[in-house]
Amino acid sequence: MDKQQEIEELEKWLVGHKEIPYIQREETLMDIMGIQTLENPWSCIYAFFLDEGKEHNLGNLFIRTLEKLMKEDNGWINPTEIRLEHTTDNKNRIDILIKDETNKRAIIIENKVRHHPKGNPFSDYIKEVQKNCKDIRVVILSLHKISKKVEDKSELKDIKNLTEKEKVSKKVEGKSELKETEKVRYFNITHEEYITEIEKVLPLDDNSLYRQILNHFIKNIKKITNMVTSEEINFFLYHFEEIRKVYKLYSNVKDNYLKDIVVENDSVEVEKKLHTNEGVSWVYMKYKKNPSLRLTIFFYQTNLNVVLELFGKKEIGQINRFDIQKYAERIKDDPECKGNGITMVPLTGENINDHFLHIAEYSIPVTSDDLKSSQLQDTLERIIDSPIYKLGLRVLEYIQKK
Repeated sequence: MDKQQEIEELEKWLVGHKEIPYIQREETLMDIMGIQTLENPWSCIYAFFLDEGKEHNLGNLFIRTLEKLMKEDNGWINPTEIRLEHTTDNKNRIDILIKDETNKRAIIIENKVRHHPKGNPFSDYIKEVQKNCKDIRVVILSLHKISKKVEDKSELKDIKNLTEKEKVSKKVEGKSELKETEKVRYFNITHEEYITEIEKVLPLDDNSLYRQILNHFIKNIKKITNMVTSEEINFFLYHFEEIRKVYKLYSNVKDNYLKDIVVENDSVEVEKKLHTNEGVSWVYMKYKKNPSLRLTIFFYQTNLNVVLELFGKKEIGQINRFDIQKYAERIKDDPECKGNGITMVPLTGENINDHFLHIAEYSIPVTSDDLKSSQLQDTLERIIDSPIYKLGLRVLEYIQKK
């Protein structure tokens, strides 16, 4: 099954399951031509509209918008040449090269639609452009922001270092002391960011052929930006029934679990917000005298998993975390807190975090009837009577004394 067939199968399935919203999108010219995700046609369109001498009648709108996103002054670059697929001496190709030979400035645009810039030889691109331009901007146009992990595994890391070096120099000395050959800055701009800024300044009364082409290009960018990846499509294809059940369960949780929560207690309040991530749903029960101390209640089919934890870098920093852990360990078997079900969370490895401290865990068995909206109130009150809630009260007293 090829990619197009996979998408068609996925769309048929989505239409057949009304619980999941389905949005019908009209085809663009790029869909019809089969170039909706091809980088070279995208580059050709960008180059056409970046060139103010072309017939689109938009002047330098694309250039000036790009300057704005790079935080450069209006008129920083006045192109004397715009090249597509410019080849370096080492036979590498720059997607779009914008040169201002009068002011010795240039913009190197790397256009990314479905790929990461891990293997792009940016040092070679820069060396090529430095033959006659000394002030260079490297712009990566991508569907989504490039992660630091990807940047650090590519030559972008070196360009970022030059950018930061220039910023520091200007801040400390009042002017840049970098060599002319080091005036290189890097920017990652998404396609959607670019065209969103373009849309803000487009003339409203233009119905020309080129405006229609641009409109289709803009629609295509928005559509592709919000499409699922091929990996996600494959996952959906082979997990239809599981996804339907999970979505139905999530809908029930969202619609019913929280609307009747009213816990009357002087020491605790339940946050009336459902948090969901990777199929797991939870709510927070906060201790009023210190909302940073909370019980996180995870909803499962056969149990409520309750975790006692302290949130906030500042709150945790005010007290030795090992002291909290030792204190909780010491008092968990006191008559007031005693409960064989409490499990202390070891304070080692991944449990050491600047922003949260897991202290203990407790599991409450439940039935499916317990998790219905009408029974949830009683279920949460069982947490207030549980040993882990009382352990939290003792930990709260300990924190307040410190």
